[in-house]
Amino acid sequence: MPTKAQEKAINSKKKQVIVTASAGAGKTTTMVDRVIRLIVEDKVPVSSVVMLTFADAAAEEMKARLASSLIERVKKAVGEEKKIIVDALDALPLLHCSTIDSFCYSLVKTHFEFLSLPPTVSLADEETAKSYRKKAMKQTLDEFAAASLYGENADPEEYYRFLTSFGREEDEALAGYIQSLYDYAEMTEDGAAYLQKAKETALAPAEEHPAIKRFVEKIKQSALAAKGEIEKLYFNPPATECRMSAQYKTILDVLTAFSKSASLREVMDKARSVKKPDKILATERRAFPDAFSVWESVDAVYRAWIEEISLSLLTNSYEETVATIAAASKDAVTVVELTQKFKEYYEAVKAEEQALDFSDVEHAALTLLTNDKTVASEIGCKHLMMDESQDLNRLQERLMRAIVGEGDLFIVGDVKQSIFRFRHADPELFGERVKKGGADENAEVISFDANFRSSDAVIDFVNLVFGNLMTEEFGGVDYPKANRDGKTDGSGFVTCFFYPKKDGSEEKDPLLQKVYSVREAAGEARKKDNEYKEAVWVRDRILELVRPGHKTVLRNTKDNAEFTLSYKDIAILSQVGMKQNTVQEKVIECLREAGIPVNVGGFVRDSENADVASIVDFLRLLVSPNDDYALLSVLRSDMFSFTAEQLAEIALRGEGETFAERAVKAAETDAKLKEVFEFIEKYRFLSSSLSLYELVSSLVEERLRSTVLGRTDGRAVMGQILSFVETLKTGKASDSISEYIDYFDNYYKMELEGEIAERDAVNVMTMHKSKGLQFPVVFVIGLGREIVNRAEYQTVVRMDRDFGVCRKGSGEGKDLLFELFTQKKVKELKEDCLRLLYVAFTRAENYLFLSGSVPKDKDLAAEEISPQALKTKKEKALCCSQLVIAGLNGHKEYVTDYDSAAVVDVDAPIFVEEKTDEDAVKRSADLLRAALSYRYPHENATKTGIKFTVTAINAMKDGCLPATKFFPEEEVVKGTAYHAVMENMPFTLQSEEEAGAMLAKFASEGLITAEEAADISVKRLFIGVKKVAELVGDKAIYREKSFILHLPASEAGVADIEDEVEVQGKIDLLAIGKEDAVIVDYKLSAHTREELIETYRAQLTLYALAVQKSFGVTRIRKYIFVLGRNEVIEL
Repeated sequence: MPTKAQEKAINSKKKQVIVTASAGAGKTTTMVDRVIRLIVEDKVPVSSVVMLTFADAAAEEMKARLASSLIERVKKAVGEEKKIIVDALDALPLLHCSTIDSFCYSLVKTHFEFLSLPPTVSLADEETAKSYRKKAMKQTLDEFAAASLYGENADPEEYYRFLTSFGREEDEALAGYIQSLYDYAEMTEDGAAYLQKAKETALAPAEEHPAIKRFVEKIKQSALAAKGEIEKLYFNPPATECRMSAQYKTILDVLTAFSKSASLREVMDKARSVKKPDKILATERRAFPDAFSVWESVDAVYRAWIEEISLSLLTNSYEETVATIAAASKDAVTVVELTQKFKEYYEAVKAEEQALDFSDVEHAALTLLTNDKTVASEIGCKHLMMDESQDLNRLQERLMRAIVGEGDLFIVGDVKQSIFRFRHADPELFGERVKKGGADENAEVISFDANFRSSDAVIDFVNLVFGNLMTEEFGGVDYPKANRDGKTDGSGFVTCFFYPKKDGSEEKDPLLQKVYSVREAAGEARKKDNEYKEAVWVRDRILELVRPGHKTVLRNTKDNAEFTLSYKDIAILSQVGMKQNTVQEKVIECLREAGIPVNVGGFVRDSENADVASIVDFLRLLVSPNDDYALLSVLRSDMFSFTAEQLAEIALRGEGETFAERAVKAAETDAKLKEVFEFIEKYRFLSSSLSLYELVSSLVEERLRSTVLGRTDGRAVMGQILSFVETLKTGKASDSISEYIDYFDNYYKMELEGEIAERDAVNVMTMHKSKGLQFPVVFVIGLGREIVNRAEYQTVVRMDRDFGVCRKGSGEGKDLLFELFTQKKVKELKEDCLRLLYVAFTRAENYLFLSGSVPKDKDLAAEEISPQALKTKKEKALCCSQLVIAGLNGHKEYVTDYDSAAVVDVDAPIFVEEKTDEDAVKRSADLLRAALSYRYPHENATKTGIKFTVTAINAMKDGCLPATKFFPEEEVVKGTAYHAVMENMPFTLQSEEEAGAMLAKFASEGLITAEEAADISVKRLFIGVKKVAELVGDKAIYREKSFILHLPASEAGVADIEDEVEVQGKIDLLAIGKEDAVIVDYKLSAHTREELIETYRAQLTLYALAVQKSFGVTRIRKYIFVLGRNEVIEL
């Protein structure tokens, strides 16, 4: 049964019904019920109803619910009502129910002639539109450069100053800002008008700038408010002269003066006289205790006012401030003018190509609806239902009004759930509509405050946190406390785990604060990693709820029925997707280690593209040339275009047990196959000197671009391929091919037979992805992430709907105008974060778990504070965890310590040691025999050991393969230099710059030549050092550790006697811990992983034996580190 509020919304006859619906309030059901009421009771034709939303899934759900409800109702209906419903079901295909983008595109395609567009007009895909923009941008910037350098008013010095002010002499950064400003403008009703207004605003005097005027007005109003608040305290100063009396009078005089300020000059003149009150002497406090008690409140209000009005921004003189604004505004005007030019050229390119992009579609639809009334009448919208209205931008808001015209408007939204500002959504729009609706007699505002999704425990927690945090001033709405409207509550529980963030003060190798690996996790460093503790905390809470042999029975929040919790009922939410060395990655790895199934389909990108898969399969062949599946995929792909018949012939007629063996044999007589294997060998060699991004880019250009573009779907496919290649530049991609393949298989590529289709698995996704979903158990992790990232503070151009465009000044001191833009942007980001947390928390039905770091230990001991202090605390919050703690406001019952008595022992190693048995001993002896590969020709050996060197055991020179067609002798020489560098490079490097400086030092000291230093990529060297440091952790390090090992000849496998032989060797890198050791052997090689393992397994086993005898450790991990490729191979 609907609630009273829902009934009111379903039956309202007002022209405009505005529903503010909290999470879990049943808004979709209400919208569908209203449509049924219109159809059945008001006899409204289905074709006159338009239902719009933002997601295809939401649109499909609304249609499905409507159809299902009508079918259920027709079963019980009789007479005329039954006929009406049957007709409605027949007409249901005529219902306009879609996303707003789909609706607009359909409109444009149907009425293209009214827009003077050709019938062949198409919607450019992302890659095609990108190529158009690139062409228009080149024309824009080329003309700008030509005019600035060679034109009539050329000023090369000014041109280069302007370019370098964006961070570099190239125009790439400038192009990025032009593109951003263009995109922002296009989300307004009229992009050209916005740009023109922004230009005019920038040209206006500083005192007339809207941001400055708002700043002055804010100071006036806050001074009035502070003065009023102080006067209400009824401070009665002592009759005798004292410090309290004098300062009280000064405070009131200051506030009165500021409340009358009418310009920036006046504010700045008065700002110099503002200072915080002096401390009251103890004698005065004792003499006038009652007055002092009130004075403390006066002092707090005044200090808060000083903090609020940002007087710290007014450090320069008025003249300097105005001059800085004027100079920066000149640059801002240039950026706007370049954007206007870009817009002109971009539209010309699209017209030439007879194409539209996505923003064009909405603008074109608006033009159709406003300029030609026949189009609007043809749609015949009498009732518009708009879902998720909090996510509308200004253009879409105008579109909505144009679609409905004089018809009835029913809109549903919730400012608390507006989380897509980064897509230009404007949450203020819905708030403005709610305010206007409340004063309009033809409108009705209805609030849905009930939450039928979550348990009482979750609702109480959400009410507490957001009741303290969310206000109209900070969040866009005064938080309305939710309830369950008397319905059953279900099982419920909420707990938070917060921990101090690492600040570098710990006595620990600084490199360990930046790197993370599963291998290192087995050691002490992983135990000390606070983010790893968070991952373990999450893992243990899950194992407490779901594990073999244990059942957790909960009561649901719908009807209190019992159900048994399973993995699929659990969701882990995070602000961001999978990134390297983050708590998100650690949580997933920790769950996997514990055997907990994980579905990361909603967390990282899914690749169903066969062409992308074939590229990754090519990489597989560089590592594993005998991989049949990879070889078949590559041969069949557009890289080599073998037909199915050709592959069948190879499989049937070739010699060998596997397809790969048969293909290699067939290549002896088949020129095309021979070319394939030579191509693979060439790229295996290139992989030692090129980054993964460079390697794949070269592959695409050499083997795929021309072939793919020749296909009918070539443009779209090439766009997907290039998007994939781009991820190799900036994403998690490692330069190690084998590591990247592991990443692709585990996180990027979500095959249907893998975890994405797993029915019972923990769901891991971003908070944004979770919108519209709900789970019995929700974990919200990584709350220690900064709300405003560093990149946001590094931008030099800002844009705003109200303020226009601002360019950061280059002078000394504070740039007032830019700081005001920044303050507003930062506030918006914090509000967006607050709303995102609300969405995440309200996904939980029964249990809610929160975890994350806090910047300071004192944050963990937060006590209840005053409203004013709370306001300051939330506005100064740096991360989500600080926001949550501020919202708790001293309610420590929700916060738990790290549970050392966890379900799974935190200190337990992640590996199981092999038991020593006879077979293992035999295998070790066999390995030693293979390592020495030498038998004494004499039965009687001398008692003084015969010497062997480990280097002589293998056929490779100093860690390098013999010269080959693709690995010539000069590469062996380079490898020797690379080897020398790695042997001497410190593991505490923090940047590529430090690595480059160290490389130059080695060259100056003669360790390597200048030419050899020039051949070594600093970036790859730095990555390599980091990877090796990751392997050895914080253990004691020995470089080029020599050893002498005496072994019985029979044990070594060199003779069938017990006489001793002496084996000498040198271990490139040895790391010794308390109970374990790590051996790293450097190699420069073009051979595959399998070939290297086969060749060097015996040698490293011998090394391990020497370490065991010398240091007494039995747990030894052995690695080959392939120089250049930066590939780690564990033996």
